[in-house]
Amino acid sequence: MATVDTVTLTCWRCAADISTTVPPAGTRLSLACPGCGHAFFYPFSDHASSTSTIDPSASERENTVSASASPARNETPSVQYDPQPNPKEDNSTRGWQGDAHHEVDGHGCATAKQAFKNKIGLWIAALWKWISSCISSVRSSVSAWQMRRRARIAFQEEQSALEQKRIVLRHAARALRASEIARLRTASLSHADTLLALTPREFETAVCSLYRQLGYTVKQTPFSNDRGRDAIAFDSHGSKYVIECKRYAADRAVGRRDLQIFFAAMIEEDAKGIFVTTGRFASTAPEFAEGKELTLVDGKRLRGLFARAYCLDSDRGIYEVMCPDCGRTWRRRVRASNPPVCEECSGTFEEFTITAL
Repeated sequence: MATVDTVTLTCWRCAADISTTVPPAGTRLSLACPGCGHAFFYPFSDHASSTSTIDPSASERENTVSASASPARNETPSVQYDPQPNPKEDNSTRGWQGDAHHEVDGHGCATAKQAFKNKIGLWIAALWKWISSCISSVRSSVSAWQMRRRARIAFQEEQSALEQKRIVLRHAARALRASEIARLRTASLSHADTLLALTPREFETAVCSLYRQLGYTVKQTPFSNDRGRDAIAFDSHGSKYVIECKRYAADRAVGRRDLQIFFAAMIEEDAKGIFVTTGRFASTAPEFAEGKELTLVDGKRLRGLFARAYCLDSDRGIYEVMCPDCGRTWRRRVRASNPPVCEECSGTFEEFTITAL
């Protein structure tokens, strides 16, 4: 009996080794994988068969086939010899295609493909991990930037609100200072020497402001050619008054003649009269005014009206000041030696103090 060569093949599915005899030339080998049970046909080419010089007889082939007809698991697989395959048969209907070299090369190609797929999978996983880390880093950076931006905007809004508050407080402090200066200047009018220091026009304006403070509606007339009318006033009941102002020295008296001229203006305007002077009235003035709707205001009574209208008796020389930083207010004396210091914010603001009138 001739020597029979064997060949070892590898299953392309489970990579199990399959050992079988070399079939005769011109036949097709039918194999079953002992690992996965996959069955496939494998035709050998002339090149593969030329490696074996075996040309067994028919009886030997039958014995070989019958001896290996029922292989056990993990043993030599069953071998069946088919007649010469139809050369016109489509390779796609015969399991794995090609010759012996093609089978071995096909398994190597499959292994290389699998390795390549594994490498591609690892590369894709690494790439996705890197992309995920980049996305996470970008998200963290964007979140941190947004937090810093919100904090910066909040800080800017807070500073803007504080600046607006400071501007409002400084305007309020300046307005309070101006009003206190006007009040203190009016308070100084309660002194006779201060009233006498005014010009006639300023004296008329001061008297008009006085009666406005007392609740009258006052309209000042032109300074020249007023025909005995320095101002026209109306009280809260709608009564009409004519006001005449005379800035005289404290020892100068207003006589009957001045009152007669003023009374003529009262009749012309059909109104009551108020005659104001910084001096005094002669003894004949009250007699003339008796029975007429004429009010006489001398220097002493005028100073009393100023004090009552502006509440100057207790507030003379004292003014109110406001801190331009926090808005706190307190009272302070004119020409005080120490600079004003806020007790809440410790700010010093000599700009808003009143040192002289």
